[in-house]
Amino acid sequence: MIAGTWITAFDTTILVTMVFFRAEFELLRIDSVDIFGTENAQVPDEIALKRLKECHKRHVELIKYANLFDDSLSLIMFLYALVCSLVLCLTAYQMTSMDLSRAPYESIWWTRSVAHRKNLCMLTNQFSKIVRFSVGPFTTLTVATFIQFVTPYK
Repeated sequence: MIAGTWITAFDTTILVTMVFFRAEFELLRIDSVDIFGTENAQVPDEIALKRLKECHKRHVELIKYANLFDDSLSLIMFLYALVCSLVLCLTAYQMTSMDLSRAPYESIWWTRSVAHRKNLCMLTNQFSKIVRFSVGPFTTLTVATFIQFVTPYK
């Protein structure tokens, strides 16, 4: 439970920080549209120059703090992505459907009538379809895929 709380707090902090940067860039965009005023209400050159300098200063600061944020979290986010990938791969491995087609044969099918056996045969055929999870258009999600993903980083 503590780990879940920690992960939720981490996710929330990252999300809020990214929303903050998005909002700051949007506010900067709005302010930069208004540097020279509007067609109907133009501002004097001194005010325009002041607004221009302020926009430049804010942008430099945003870039500085965005880079600091990225530098601080890039390794953590990489490790977080690896852990999430591992969890997904192991879960997908546990949920594999390849063993499912043998399950009906582990029942006491031989004690039933021919009609039940035929139905069981249809069910076995249906169970033989393998369910695979994909990683976007790139590959299927398996433990082998995860190992291939991790190997270049050793």
